[in-house]
Amino acid sequence: MMKRKLSGFFVLKMILTAIAVLYIPAINLIPFLEPLRKDFFGWLIYIGCVLSAIFLWGISVSRNRFSGKKEEPLDETEIEITKTVVKEKYRWFW
Repeated sequence: MMKRKLSGFFVLKMILTAIAVLYIPAINLIPFLEPLRKDFFGWLIYIGCVLSAIFLWGISVSRNRFSGKKEEPLDETEIEITKTVVKEKYRWFW
């Protein structure tokens, strides 16, 4: 099995997800966190964590979805044809 290096992006995404999931049960079950139920800034920070977690999950899903596509390698004739077409196009531009 190949070992995968944990990136900072992955760790941040997991921490924000854990905060978003565990915040509401924590303020309801842990007695010393009870004042956070009515605290405006506590809820503001919670909303920021939830929105950040959603954004980071969205980025990682789109990155994984498009990274699986593999392009076919170009042969030298196609590259040369493209170079000449671009060269002719810009020759008349100036």
